[in-house]
Amino acid sequence: MQAVVKFGRQDGNVRAEDVVEPTIGPDQVLLEVQAVGVCGSDIHLWHENQSWQIKLPVVLGHEFGGYVAKVGERVTGFKVGERVACETAAEVCGQCVYCLSGNYNLCPHRKGYGNQIDGAMTRLVAARPQILHRIPPNVTFEQAA
Repeated sequence: MQAVVKFGRQDGNVRAEDVVEPTIGPDQVLLEVQAVGVCGSDIHLWHENQSWQIKLPVVLGHEFGGYVAKVGERVTGFKVGERVACETAAEVCGQCVYCLSGNYNLCPHRKGYGNQIDGAMTRLVAARPQILHRIPPNVTFEQAA
C-alpha cells in the first residue's frame, strides 16, 4: 500500500512509497484511514527540524479518523464499520505513574504515530482500542482528524 514516508535526515526527505500492510494482534483494531490532518509537527519532520527523536523510515500522520476494518479476538466494545478518531499515543508502558493515573499521554515511554510508530498517511493503521473514540454521525472524518 502507498504511504507518505519520512525516509532520511535531510530537509525534504519525504516521499510516497510502498509499505507493508499492518497486521493486528488479538488486543488491537485495524483502521481504514479516511482523513488525516497535517500538523505542524509533520512540517517539522519534512524539514528535519523537529526537536524529538524519530525512527526512520516512518509513515507520517498522527491526527486521523477512519472505519474499523478488523477487530482483534480479545477486543470488546468495537465492531467492523464503526467510525472512529484515534489518539496519537500508539504505545505506552502501562506501568508508570502516568499510565496508572490515566495520564498515558505523559508516559516517558510513549511512542507516537508518525514519529516512532508508523502513522496514518496511508490506508491501514493498527491501533489500541483504548485510544479510539467514536465519531458522531454529524461529524465528518476531516473534522474528527
